[in-house]
Amino acid sequence: MILAAVLVLIALASVVQPNAGRLLAACIFGSLTLIYGGISGGLVGSEYYIGAAMTDLAILILVSGIYPMPRLVQRIQSICVVSIALNFLGWSMWFFYLPPAAYDWAFIGLYIYAVYALVKKDHDDVVGGGTVHSWFSRLRVYPRPRDHRTTKNEG
Repeated sequence: MILAAVLVLIALASVVQPNAGRLLAACIFGSLTLIYGGISGGLVGSEYYIGAAMTDLAILILVSGIYPMPRLVQRIQSICVVSIALNFLGWSMWFFYLPPAAYDWAFIGLYIYAVYALVKKDHDDVVGGGTVHSWFSRLRVYPRPRDHRTTKNEG
């Protein structure tokens, strides 16, 4: 019940973003998180944990293509990396027949941080002033537009 309430807060926080880059990143994160939450109800064990990790990987890849990169993208990427690790932990707990309470509370905490990350506003919202300082930017699906300031016309 608490997790469902936090997911609703993620959905609400996703649509109240001040600029297009943040809105796109928040909507990708919020929509894929909610879609997987909706379709994963019948999944158990390995299927659930692998699906959740793959959803996080998809979010990582999709938000890495946002240019210029708002700080929110780095926060979402961090959340996804932690989520993948927690899903491995959850799968391990399931495999060894351990109770999932620690996994459930860890995700509640992670999603509460996600709500905080979605509503937090930065003074300088673009990372690096137009350059990208994220390892995940190498996963970009489409090429970044050329920066007209870095090319020189010689001739």
